[in-house]
Amino acid sequence: IFPASTGLSSFRDAGYRDTSMAIAELIDNSIQAGANTIRVITLDEIEHGPVRSRSVVSKIAVYDDGEGMSKDTLEFCLGFAQGTRLNSRKGIGRFGVGLPLASISQCKKVTVYSWQEGAKPLMTYLDIDEVVRDKQNYTNAAVEADIPEHFHALIKDFVSDKGTLVVWE
Repeated sequence: IFPASTGLSSFRDAGYRDTSMAIAELIDNSIQAGANTIRVITLDEIEHGPVRSRSVVSKIAVYDDGEGMSKDTLEFCLGFAQGTRLNSRKGIGRFGVGLPLASISQCKKVTVYSWQEGAKPLMTYLDIDEVVRDKQNYTNAAVEADIPEHFHALIKDFVSDKGTLVVWE
């Protein structure tokens, strides 16, 4: 119905204006997934300016120990209107746009890691620059991937045999 590259740019401008509301969307997803532990993580970098340096948030991540996603679900979780609870009146979400819309409103690249039953994490991502450059119209496949060490170090005390980590950069 619309070209992905221009559609995503429009969604990005029309999405969540406030970072806290976008993060709340991810937390809602964690609650819906039955999480007992939810962690919001920020990574800072030093930005050197002509007069002074300052610390800026370079990445935001939300980790939960909820049910995790199957490979099939992970492969469409960053697509629009493709959720697992479409039009369901049970629970919080029902339109299948929360994760991708909240994410692209705050960043140009979102990566999702998810695992179930102690299996190795699977990963997929949405990179707006890549979509525009490559005229991409489909979500990326889910592939086995390790959680990046800097995040793993911050969540290792909470990681269970199932869960999800969403990274905005």
